[in-house]
Amino acid sequence: MPFSAEEPVVALVLIVPGFISVNLIIHLFGTSQKFSEFEKCSWSLFFSFIIDSLFLWHHGLDTVEEMRDFGILSDKIEYFGGVTSVHYTRPEESELILGRPMIVIRDDKGDVSDKISCGEQLFIPESKIDKVVVVSHRTTRWKRFNDWYPQKTK
Repeated sequence: MPFSAEEPVVALVLIVPGFISVNLIIHLFGTSQKFSEFEKCSWSLFFSFIIDSLFLWHHGLDTVEEMRDFGILSDKIEYFGGVTSVHYTRPEESELILGRPMIVIRDDKGDVSDKISCGEQLFIPESKIDKVVVVSHRTTRWKRFNDWYPQKTK
């Protein structure tokens, strides 16, 4: 089975809440007892299981596919940015990476009312892409050549 770059990210998202909650509890409430790293990890994994279970139950996510589809890219949000690269992790699936992405906000008429910057790069798996519109703002070499050296007309 091929390895996906998405898997470590999903694992981190599922585990991190428990580690944050255990460290917050220790630092906010303090304890007279010192915990070993093994004990901290065990309690963190336990809290992660509880937090993730409650989150998944609250949002009605039962299958792995529903969990993967949960997030901002499945909400039909429009992104604008330059295509940095396209990667192929598997023969049947590819990913798109946008450079300097922005979230496009449209009004009721469909006109752009605002653009919100969202980092340097945005990784979008093929399963999350609904539509791609290519907009070119650059001039071609031929156009620049013709602008610099106009052709004489008779």
